[in-house]
Amino acid sequence: MTGHTGQVRSVSLSPDGKRIATGSTDSTARVLDAATGEEIAILSAHTSSLEAVSFSPDGKTLATSSADSTIRLWDTGTWRLRLTLEGHGGEVDSIAFSPDGSILVSGSKDRTMKV
Repeated sequence: MTGHTGQVRSVSLSPDGKRIATGSTDSTARVLDAATGEEIAILSAHTSSLEAVSFSPDGKTLATSSADSTIRLWDTGTWRLRLTLEGHGGEVDSIAFSPDGSILVSGSKDRTMKV
C-alpha cells in the first residue's frame, strides 16, 4: 500500500474491516480497500501534517486531526467534509470515539484534552 509522499503517522481500520485509513505528514488522509489495497479516497482539507485518523464505531464518519490544530469529520459514504472542529492551541495528536460514537475526544500538544 503506497501513495503518500510523506511519513504515515496514523492508521485506522474501519469497524467492518473493509477499509483502512492512513494519515500522513503530506497533509492527506488516504482510504484504501483492505482486501485489495486499492485507493478509495484522498482527503486533503488539512493545511499541515495529519497526526491521527479514527473511524467512528458505526463506520459512517472518519475523523482526522492535524498539526494545523483542527479536527475534521468526513462522511464515509461520500468522502465529503462534514465538519471542522477548532479550539486547540496546538497540534492535535490523538482522537478517539466513544464506543457508541456519540463523543469524540482529542488530545493536543497544547497539553489539553477536549471532549
